[in-house]
Amino acid sequence: MTTATKENREIETDKRVQVYFNLHRKVWSVRQNGLVVAHVDSIVLRDPKYVVSAAGNKRVRSEKRKNVHAYISGYVHESRKLSIFPEDIKLVTYNPYKHESFVVEGSEEPIYNSEFVQMDVFKQKTHVEALWYSVP
Repeated sequence: MTTATKENREIETDKRVQVYFNLHRKVWSVRQNGLVVAHVDSIVLRDPKYVVSAAGNKRVRSEKRKNVHAYISGYVHESRKLSIFPEDIKLVTYNPYKHESFVVEGSEEPIYNSEFVQMDVFKQKTHVEALWYSVP
């Protein structure tokens, strides 16, 4: 199954995408097969993996300049918003100057995967919710 995007590119929903915050556009960039296929304010991924390149993290710290080295990889969920509100929601963040992986806000506990993730941009700031529940 595919989802149409701008510039005649399509997201293949049976293949993983990599989603990262675009610091210039202040939106999520969606990359698949090495190409950016969309820019979105909101996206839901199933079976997300939270990925940080150790070399990229080290480079940010040494150069004091951000680069694309952290992303969330998963399968695009067909709905832009989940209609089920699970009880177990964890806010997720990543700061390359403080963390070596994505972490749960507040506890600073590393997070590497979840069942779903909802990623939004509000007033040019990221909002990432890891959702631990099974779809009925």
